[in-house]
Amino acid sequence: MSKPASLRAVPVSAPVVALVALLGIAALPVSASAEDPGEAAEIEEAEIKEAEIKVFKPTGSIQCEPDSGTPLADMQQALTAAGIDVHAAETTSDGRMYAQVCGAPSGEIHVFSIDAADAAAAANLGYLPFEVLTPYDPSAPPSHRRPTP
Repeated sequence: MSKPASLRAVPVSAPVVALVALLGIAALPVSASAEDPGEAAEIEEAEIKEAEIKVFKPTGSIQCEPDSGTPLADMQQALTAAGIDVHAAETTSDGRMYAQVCGAPSGEIHVFSIDAADAAAAANLGYLPFEVLTPYDPSAPPSHRRPTP
């Protein structure tokens, strides 16, 4: 019996493995009521799909260049083309402080809500978990204000 698409082995890099561990995907429970392995895999897949996560990617936009950066629709289409269902999408700031000068990054990011089961595939496309963006705390030492994605 072949595995469902989301359970097939996919070669992944070390950062992807760390992302999956961070999100706790492997720790999701499998129902004990499943009597055959195929049914257990289907139940596990359904439970993973129910979990939703947010991932983000910088747009690449530059200050004073209004049409710079990748449009939201293009990034969403790339995720969809990779077989990742997007439940919600928005554009926002990464929350970091940037010098206001033409030619500098704007700090704009696109955020997507996707199934937790697709976290590894999104990471392979360069998306990071939204949780790495912590709120700015001016009282924290500079090295603890925000993790480097």
